[in-house]
Order: sequence, then C-alpha cells, then structure tokens
Amino acid sequence: MPEGLIVFVTGRLGAPTSVRLASALDEIVSAGHSRLLLDLSGVDYLSSSGLAVVEMTAARLKDSGGILVLCGLQEPVRVSFEVSGAAGHLTLAETVEDGRRQLDASGAAVGARLS
Repeated sequence: MPEGLIVFVTGRLGAPTSVRLASALDEIVSAGHSRLLLDLSGVDYLSSSGLAVVEMTAARLKDSGGILVLCGLQEPVRVSFEVSGAAGHLTLAETVEDGRRQLDASGAAVGARLS
C-alpha cells in the first residue's frame, strides 16, 4: 500500500486561493498519491470554493480507491463543513497523528506545505 502524503494548508481558502489549492492537489493526485492527509490547522476561513475543492479531491481519490483525511479543523472551518453537510461524507480527524492512523500508513509520511 502506498504511503500517505501530508499536505499542510495555511491561510484563508477563498476563491483565489482555492484555485491554487485545486491545482496543487490535482498535481499531487496526478503524480500517483492516493492517500492524502490534508492538515487544515492553519486555515481560518473556508469559502464554498474551498469546500468544493476538498469535496472534489475526496471524490476523485475515493473513485480511484484512495482516501482523503482532513485534520486540524479550526472552529469556523469545522462549522463550514458541518453546515454544508460535507462533514457527513468526509473523513475527519482531530490531529495529524489521528489522521495518520486513519490513513493506516505503514511508514513515515512525506510532507508538503501550501500557503
């Protein structure tokens, strides 16, 4: 089983930054990574555009047998996922360590930081 990749995201995920995130995640998934841990602990705002990027990435990974785990959601970001209904079909973890367990990774994960 391929090892998981941790992607650290910081800042506000509004429309302009969501485009950058979508591009980065597309590149990561296209490179063959199918088990992603998205650490959103550095994100304090999530727009509907950011939410759509996360949901599309999760669906793409699921369709190919992979998984996207989200962790470190600050309260405003968590509320966005809950109000939209997305929290019910996404895999959420409190911490990076919890997320790693969710990925069931068999070794050290590689990190990438997006801001």
